[in-house]
Amino acid sequence: MTADQLYEEQIKPYPTAERLHIAARIIKDIPPREIIDYSTEWSDEDLRDWSLSGSQYLSTVLGDD
Repeated sequence: MTADQLYEEQIKPYPTAERLHIAARIIKDIPPREIIDYSTEWSDEDLRDWSLSGSQYLSTVLGDD
């Protein structure tokens, strides 16, 4: 069973308040260091993404002339 199937079949039917309680318990159970990559180094993929987003922003601001 995938996480999506689990959510759709088991969690989604619960009332909103219960779903929020379940979500809070799951998040509380995950150690903070496992959620965020605290690395100070940029990977090649990070650099490509940064360059692409910068280029797209400039294209939007300055136009495609």
